[in-house]
Amino acid sequence: ADADRFARERIAPRLGGSLHDGGAPTLVIASDGELYGHHQSFRDLFLHRLVAPSEGTADRGYDVVTLAAVAEAAAGQPLHEIRIRDRTSWSCHHGVLRWSGECPDATDGRWKAPLRAALERLAGGIDTATEALARELPGDLDVWAARDRYVDVVIGAQEGDGFAAAALGARSSAEDRRRLLMALEAQRWRLGMFASCGWFWEEPFRPETRQVLRSAARAARVVDGLTGSSLERRLVAD
Repeated sequence: ADADRFARERIAPRLGGSLHDGGAPTLVIASDGELYGHHQSFRDLFLHRLVAPSEGTADRGYDVVTLAAVAEAAAGQPLHEIRIRDRTSWSCHHGVLRWSGECPDATDGRWKAPLRAALERLAGGIDTATEALARELPGDLDVWAARDRYVDVVIGAQEGDGFAAAALGARSSAEDRRRLLMALEAQRWRLGMFASCGWFWEEPFRPETRQVLRSAARAARVVDGLTGSSLERRLVAD
C-alpha cells in the first residue's frame, strides 16, 4: 500500500553492496502484471509511484530507468545473453509449486507432476526427431538457431518458403523446405505445450490445461507425419 516504504525497506536493502564488478548494474525485475489490475484494487497507483516517484521524493539509493534508455546507452557494446531459470514461474504463496507440487489451497494437485513428466518425455522425442531431420536436410543447418528465428514466420514478418530457402540454401528443393518448416512448426507447438497457466489451476479440466494438451497433440502429429513415429500414441498411452 505504501510505495515509498516498500522502496525503502524492501528494495533498497537488496540493492546494497556490490552486485558485480565495475559500473552501476542494471537489474530487471519481473512481477505479476495482473496484480496491478483486477487482483488488487488501486495497486496500479502503488506501482506508478514505485517506478515514477513524484518530484521531491527522498533519494531511494537507486534510479528507475527504461529498457529503451539502457539499450540506447549500450549501443555498439557487446550484448549479454539472458536466460530464464527453468521452473521459476510464479505459483502461489507456498512456493514454486505450479509444475509439480500440491498447494495447500488446491483441491488436488497430484495430476501436475505426471502431466509435466509426460510432456517432457514428448519434448525429448520431438527434439530427437528434429535433430535427425536436420541431418537429412541440405546445407550446414543449425536447426536450433533456425527455430529461434522462426518467430519471424509465426508473426508474419517473413514468408515461410523464403525463410526456409535462406536456411537451406537457394538450391534446396521445395520438399526439403516444406519439411524444415513443418519441423519448426512442431517445435513451435512443443514450446507452447509448456505454457505455465496449464498447471496453475486446481484441476486439469479448465481451458488452460486443455490448450497445453492440444499444443502437445499438434506437435506430436506433425512429427509423426514427418517421420512415421508414434509420439501421439505413446503420449495417449502415458
